[in-house]
Amino acid sequence: MYYNKVSRAESKEEAKGVLAMAKQDVIAYYNEDKFYEGDIEDGLTALLYERDEDGDYVIITDSNGGFPENLDQEIIFAYYREDGTFLWSVTFETSREFREIWRSNGQDGVAAVAAFRSDGRYYEGPAEEGPK
Repeated sequence: MYYNKVSRAESKEEAKGVLAMAKQDVIAYYNEDKFYEGDIEDGLTALLYERDEDGDYVIITDSNGGFPENLDQEIIFAYYREDGTFLWSVTFETSREFREIWRSNGQDGVAAVAAFRSDGRYYEGPAEEGPK
């Protein structure tokens, strides 16, 4: 959706405006579930969620480790301990699929995502074509 608008933009400034709008849409979407934009490393930002009860946290990025550009692209959900130790991750085909799982438990989105991962129902990315 946003890609088409960017590719048809008449100027770099117009393209930047479309991307900024897309980023604000992504932030607003995730804010509803208490995620926020935060710095992760080397000037990069991602979507963050902090658990109140134990200090553990979640980072959501696109498949390249950057901020998701829109709601229809693949995202990576990564779970960390309070001290920064990586524990596990799972891939979702879209932010909408993620939200459906995140909200399915009623209270604890992390537990819902962990159960989804344990059940093996997660998205494994696009199928790669073999040699022809």
